[in-house]
Amino acid sequence: MAELPEIAKLAGQMRDTLVGKTIETVLLLQEKCANIPPDEFLRRTRGARITDVWHKGKWIITALDNGENIFLSFGMGADVWFFSNEETAADRYQVKVIFSDRSGYTARFWWFGKFLITN
Repeated sequence: MAELPEIAKLAGQMRDTLVGKTIETVLLLQEKCANIPPDEFLRRTRGARITDVWHKGKWIITALDNGENIFLSFGMGADVWFFSNEETAADRYQVKVIFSDRSGYTARFWWFGKFLITN
């Protein structure tokens, strides 16, 4: 299980890496991770630019320029991997976010991970 210092460090790394990137697609392979269907999640995030990333407790929050926020919780643990091009992306994941420059990240939850959207 990820502890608060690890969450804080990852949120900072995500801020440094992701702010300014534009979301091209979001793949949700395990719909139970999300609070809405995958097609609606994509509709609400496609074309949005990331404006900030921070943590609140054990949640990592990604703010988008369209007023939406993505909430990421590791549950009992997760592997989050950034890739600079899609060919180097992890093979196993529940969530994959791809940006307009073809970079992105994957999240593979060990147990009870969440990837939610709210405005």
